[in-house]
Amino acid sequence: MEGLHNAQRPQNGRTALTYYVDSTLGNDTNSGRTEEEPFRTLDRVSKECCRPGDRILFRRGRTYCGNLMIHACGSAAAPVLVGSYGSGPKPRITAKGGAAVTLRAVHLTLDGLEITNPDGRYGVHILPLQSGENSGITVSGCYIHDVNRGETDGWGGYIGSGGIIARADGEEPVWFRDLVLENNVIRRTSRMGITVSNSWGWRYSGGSYIRNRYVSDDSGWYPNRNCRIIGNTIDTTKGDAILVQCGKDTLIERNTVYHANSSVKEHAKIAMVAIWTICTVDTVMQYNEVGYTKRPGADGEAFDTDHSEVNCTIQYNYSHHNEGGFVLLCNGMPGTARNATVRYNLSVADGSSENGACIQFIGDVVDAQIYNNTFWLSTASRIMDVWRNRAGSTRISGNIFAAPAGRELAYTARPDPKPGGSVTGTDFRDAVTGFLFKNNLFCNVPLPPSGGGVEALDNREEDPLFSVKNFTDTDYRNREGMVEAFTPRNPVAGAPSIPNNGGRDIRGAEITTDFYGCVEYSHRKPTCKEEENS
Repeated sequence: MEGLHNAQRPQNGRTALTYYVDSTLGNDTNSGRTEEEPFRTLDRVSKECCRPGDRILFRRGRTYCGNLMIHACGSAAAPVLVGSYGSGPKPRITAKGGAAVTLRAVHLTLDGLEITNPDGRYGVHILPLQSGENSGITVSGCYIHDVNRGETDGWGGYIGSGGIIARADGEEPVWFRDLVLENNVIRRTSRMGITVSNSWGWRYSGGSYIRNRYVSDDSGWYPNRNCRIIGNTIDTTKGDAILVQCGKDTLIERNTVYHANSSVKEHAKIAMVAIWTICTVDTVMQYNEVGYTKRPGADGEAFDTDHSEVNCTIQYNYSHHNEGGFVLLCNGMPGTARNATVRYNLSVADGSSENGACIQFIGDVVDAQIYNNTFWLSTASRIMDVWRNRAGSTRISGNIFAAPAGRELAYTARPDPKPGGSVTGTDFRDAVTGFLFKNNLFCNVPLPPSGGGVEALDNREEDPLFSVKNFTDTDYRNREGMVEAFTPRNPVAGAPSIPNNGGRDIRGAEITTDFYGCVEYSHRKPTCKEEENS
């Protein structure tokens, strides 16, 4: 067996197979087993059922019309590969409805295809192969675009249409494990960019979720586990860009999201967020960039930790020009959400819409911590907005809240939880319980009101001396440049010492001192002009 590719080595006495597909030179009466005798159509290759180590390879530079269905049972040691061969552009699958690519598999990698479906609901639709655990599915390096059926038929909810939709559902408990969605480019989809969902993983008994058997985190709970959404670029989704429903140990990192919630159609005027999770435990969202999110109805933030979230950490992100705001901490099921941490993020010009705010709360989110973030409120009118009564301790410390001179900024609360609800008639101090603002730095931003449910201690008014004050001709998509621009030149003393603070700032540098904002001053790179003057 010398010279065989690893994926072609025998598995349990069976030699793995490779199938070649060429839409120009192929023929469905061929064996499909060599480059000289490839299959021609998606229908033909969809009839194969792949086993460990098998490969389905599409000739590069070709277009394949129709729909691809993959049934595959790989193994951890020998996953099935759906990829390409030859040279030239990515193989292109052009579908005419439904799902362009459907995966019912375990231990499978889909890599390096272009996928489009202008009249369909899904780019890649991932479904369980079996009851119980479905492990090891990876979608990487794909270009998925123009998936638009949902625009004309009400969108079908969060899992009804999108670029990559992974849905665990069945009559018996079923879940994904080690699902990896990485380094894909997703553009112009309706509704979602990426959604990972699980009808057996809801962490509360309310709602109309027909598969819900939840009793506790140890009983009747079957979340998707160890999902990784990494390094994707998502641009112009008519709804949310990334959503994970019902997960445990989820990582969402180093994604770039622009123009989420881009639809202005009447049926789209609902609550949507660029990146968010619901009913998950131990989620980390980090090193993402989110910009230009619209607020067609409610929400419209860059990030959201939603109902029944436990131990969600939002850190090291760069957010800018999101109409609804930077972050929403939300929970409509009392007593089910706790321990949200928001730290070392840079928010620039977030919260510009009429009902937006840089930071928003809805419902009861217990024991939240918001520390060492930098908020530049160049367009927002509200620093913080609270919808419905808030209960539970929230500590806000070590942050920089800054704005250009002359801004009129406020802390507001609204008793009406509906989109567009009134912001008058409720004092912010009376709308919250257990809010502590301590050791924050404010520049051209009013200090938080003290009294009622708000305690404000040791906050300071001082200019951090950012390198920019007002700017319009700036490359906001330059993350490193923006972090540099919003690093204080004024090393203000008195920042709080925060235990268990993660140990690194937004640059990834090890923390050695206490400081305000998202980046430790001693780690700031001096500009060329500053080096000349030193």
